[in-house]
Amino acid sequence: VELKLIQDLAAIYALDFDQERAKSMVITLLGSLGSVSLGKITAIGLLRCLPGIGSSMSLTTVAAFATGVSYAMGMVFLTHFEQGGTLTDLDMDQAKALFKAELKHGTPSFKNDVRTLSDA
Repeated sequence: VELKLIQDLAAIYALDFDQERAKSMVITLLGSLGSVSLGKITAIGLLRCLPGIGSSMSLTTVAAFATGVSYAMGMVFLTHFEQGGTLTDLDMDQAKALFKAELKHGTPSFKNDVRTLSDA
């Protein structure tokens, strides 16, 4: 999904798209979330084991997180392309910072679910 998003954005800005370069950038940005965030996602995924509410909460939370990731990824590349950038000159340190900030904006229910889970 993220690669198609980046490809579509690159096409809108008439930029060359290199799938391998884009894939590497996506992996780097996802890796910037760290093991704690990814561990929380795994823990929330395990909620499916709880009868009734566990299934629906898990699916909702995972969907919200996936939506947030797509939103944040899109904002990173949209912002970069708007500033005249290409896939060859993206500053990954700046991209990671923007990705994390946009992820917070794009996944409000995810933050609430993680907070609730950690309080339990």
